[in-house]
Amino acid sequence: MLLIDPQRPAHEVNAKMKIDEIHEIEGMDMSDVLRAIGGKYGFDKPAVEKGYFRGTMFWFPLREKASPISEDFYDVGKVEKLFGSLSSESSSILIFLKSLVRLHLLKMSLSGNEEHVLRVQIQNEKEIQTQRQSFFSCLKSASSKQDVSCVFTMTIKEETASVTLKLSKWLVVNYYIVHSATNDFKRLIQCPKLGLSPCVGVAAKIEPLSAVEGHIFCFLPLPKEGTKLTGLPIHVNGFFALSQNRHHLKWATDDQDHQYVSDEILWNE
Repeated sequence: MLLIDPQRPAHEVNAKMKIDEIHEIEGMDMSDVLRAIGGKYGFDKPAVEKGYFRGTMFWFPLREKASPISEDFYDVGKVEKLFGSLSSESSSILIFLKSLVRLHLLKMSLSGNEEHVLRVQIQNEKEIQTQRQSFFSCLKSASSKQDVSCVFTMTIKEETASVTLKLSKWLVVNYYIVHSATNDFKRLIQCPKLGLSPCVGVAAKIEPLSAVEGHIFCFLPLPKEGTKLTGLPIHVNGFFALSQNRHHLKWATDDQDHQYVSDEILWNE
């Protein structure tokens, strides 16, 4: 287990421990953790006693009051708003991810009652996992003489509290640009300061046929603050250079015309 406390001194921010030794640490009560999780996802008392959990779990305590790090805090209303935002993106959130094939969101009351808010799953997940693994394996061995591409259809099954079952089928194209890149773009690809990959993707909804507002992704859809649409009926994914909070792409402003433009902006363009 890795604990991260950003309010600690710099040399004490991280602390690592074995999960079967947590009960030995002063102030740590594993029974509270187990009670909160309720044995979900295979994290239960036997797993703790064995010292092995098959998976990765993230626990994010919510800031309930202003702190030296940030004045923003989260109450129930803000969390519900986050859940709503996630639900609105649920049909496309898995499209460009490398590994995840399902997402399950639930709310659990203090009494232990569960409310299933959202279930999203790639229906043909084994096929998609094989396609993804093959594509990203090719990237590791790709030479400067070849581009790499991958095309597949993905069926996404979605269940929410208000919708029993909804299916959507997407045509997804991933492309890794090497040989066909321009000289200027090759310079950016090789720039160690950028450290960004020339891997791009597009996705078009093919069933059911309906209007789609194409969104910009950096593996996950960017927050819908301002303009994050492509202007096309397809979603576009890429290793874009983003703002520090990962909400916006870095673009040149009007007053930067004919002036120095950073490599990050050139990359996005």
